[in-house]
Amino acid sequence: MKENSCFFAVVVTFIVIVLICCVPFVLQSKPQDPRIGPITWDPQTCMLSWSYWNEQGDQEDFSIKLHEGITGAMTDGKTAYPLERMDQLATHQHLDALTIYAIQSTNWFHGGGKYEQRKKPEQDQKVKTPNRRPEDAGLLLSAVASVLP
Repeated sequence: MKENSCFFAVVVTFIVIVLICCVPFVLQSKPQDPRIGPITWDPQTCMLSWSYWNEQGDQEDFSIKLHEGITGAMTDGKTAYPLERMDQLATHQHLDALTIYAIQSTNWFHGGGKYEQRKKPEQDQKVKTPNRRPEDAGLLLSAVASVLP
């Protein structure tokens, strides 16, 4: 009998030691991957905004005003950084294309999901393409896109 109780005490001690060793690993919080929340583009004010959650789970809100001063600015509500003119134009061009797509998709939806044949091709909307600087244009959008999951 005494032998069984000694064996039982050893087993219980072993289990307690294993649990104590495992507690730090269980309680250690794994940092979450950074993620981005809803992205909002307001074509009337030319403002792009989004929320970003960092590895610690803290939320940061960012916005880009494309017509702030001469070039435009990106801000987190506390600090503002000016955009280079070419980045502003490239970003605006991409967002204008998105706006035109949303308008045309809405028209398509209201038309019953059918495309209308236009009689005159001159009626098509065209987006003006600014002079591009291929190596730098769109860096801002590339940076934002690289954060997306």
